[in-house]
Amino acid sequence: MAELLNQLFWGGFLVGACAAIQIGIVAGALFALEERTRSHAKAGRLSWTVVVLALAFFAVVVAHTIQAWLWAAALVWAGALPTIAEAIYFAIASYTTLGYGDIILGEDHRVFASMSAISGLLNFGLSTAFLLNVIQEVRGRRRRK
Repeated sequence: MAELLNQLFWGGFLVGACAAIQIGIVAGALFALEERTRSHAKAGRLSWTVVVLALAFFAVVVAHTIQAWLWAAALVWAGALPTIAEAIYFAIASYTTLGYGDIILGEDHRVFASMSAISGLLNFGLSTAFLLNVIQEVRGRRRRK
């Protein structure tokens, strides 16, 4: 029981850390995009739209990449996997909820690693909402021009 609580504690800690990373990057990207939009005189042009969407997409990719690396490092640190290469592969498969199943962890790490799927689900949801909001804002600005 103590091992289960330990896995839940550290898994929950990493879910929280990943949420903080995701929220921080999305909030920073929103601020940067709003500043860029205010200072850009030709909002509504195709080039402006491409730049805004590319920056938003890049922010999401960076956020998820950092989180995958964080889960991989934690898996190696916890002794769940021997190499960072295996850990990054496993972390991405788990974080995206793809879960190939070709690497299976021992019972002493399964709950901990499963928390990465919870983290991925929540943060991909936030990313989807963020990107949808950016697209709606771009479309709204184009209509107002």
